Amino acid sequence: MGRYRFDPAAPVLVIFATIQGKQPTQRRRLKVALDTGATYTMIPWEIAQALGYQPQRSRQRIEMMTASGMAIVPLVKVREFKALGQKVKGLVVLVHDLPSAGRVEGLLGLNFLRAFKLTLDFKQGILELE
Repeated sequence: MGRYRFDPAAPVLVIFATIQGKQPTQRRRLKVALDTGATYTMIPWEIAQALGYQPQRSRQRIEMMTASGMAIVPLVKVREFKALGQKVKGLVVLVHDLPSAGRVEGLLGLNFLRAFKLTLDFKQGILELE
């Protein structure tokens, strides 16, 4: 079980995650926002490509609402995605760039969180994932 403290007044819960690339030695760390409203975990194009994934060739795509309207975005399966002391192998992630002015590079969505028991205690500022 992972237990983490957070600021309950913060506008975003920022989490550090690690993605494994196509090759076992390829890894990339990124900042993601914990987003229980996001169906999928999201990573940026640059990181997907740097890790050897080819989102532009993905046949699996979904329609997504963005700040500028609807967009069709690719999904790719990553070897391993780690966050909050836990990992999911073969996680399908959405590849899309968030606005550059944001504090995070991606989102930690429900498709990762559903593999675990998540407890968010906003009164004490404690997040537990087991």
